[in-house]
Amino acid sequence: MLTGQAWREDVMRGLAGGADGYITKPFDRDVLLTGIRAVLGLG
Repeated sequence: MLTGQAWREDVMRGLAGGADGYITKPFDRDVLLTGIRAVLGLG
């Protein structure tokens, strides 16, 4: 999930709702790529 909602409650709700990962905006390119790789099981 990529969102501007960064409060702890938002993260917990997103993950509880089925998100495999949670990245907030603004984001660093490397953080995004690391999150994508983790969800895909690539690293």
